[in-house]
Amino acid sequence: EEHDAEQGLHFSFRLADSSFQVMCSKVFEGFDALQAFVGLCEFDLCRQYNPQVQSVELLPEGCVTSDGVWRVLQEAHGGRREDNIVQVSCVDALDEPLGALWVSAYVPAEGLADLRGIPLPRPTDGAVRIGYWRCVYAI
Repeated sequence: EEHDAEQGLHFSFRLADSSFQVMCSKVFEGFDALQAFVGLCEFDLCRQYNPQVQSVELLPEGCVTSDGVWRVLQEAHGGRREDNIVQVSCVDALDEPLGALWVSAYVPAEGLADLRGIPLPRPTDGAVRIGYWRCVYAI
């Protein structure tokens, strides 16, 4: 585990079985936890804090109370265009041992034509769709 005192970050990483994993934690002061939770669950708001994202749309019938399916178009590092499907799951675990509002954003398994009965659009011409990505937040 590493620590960046200037940024207030704790992080660790590992490379194993062709998978690169990174864990990072930071304590933010002066933020409203509920607003942060909503900002992460309403994934179309990610354009406000991720300048690479060009557009985000909730897929038709892609939202249930704590789970949404989003199409995210972005220009990744090196100018590569991405057309990704991202599932965002949100849980109020304040009364659980975790004691947090939990959000996970992740791409579904590769090659799916639909997810929970929702037809998934094919990537636009010239764009790639990432095969594995997950980001988890505990607030």
